[in-house]
Amino acid sequence: MSHRLGSRLGHIADLARDLHAMECGLDALDARLYHALALRLRRALSTVPDAALWPLWASLPVPVRPVLAEALQARHFASHGRWPGEGAAECEARAQGLWIRLQRRA
Repeated sequence: MSHRLGSRLGHIADLARDLHAMECGLDALDARLYHALALRLRRALSTVPDAALWPLWASLPVPVRPVLAEALQARHFASHGRWPGEGAAECEARAQGLWIRLQRRA
């Protein structure tokens, strides 16, 4: 791993920890700061290939992983137009069916 990639991964880990601390009440929740950190996390993730993120995922403390997972899911959705993982297609079909029923009622 290059020094530059390692530095990016370290920055991503720090952002995820900071967001987690706000979400759990370990740090005071500041809406502007939270939004800025979340935006910085999304931007930082966009510069790193998926394969390089797995070692980062494994190195994060378990309570911090959902922060990174949420950002990765949003990244996947933005680039592929669908949610990742098992059951994603079924969830999409259910959501589509619900949307159709809601439109009929309106």
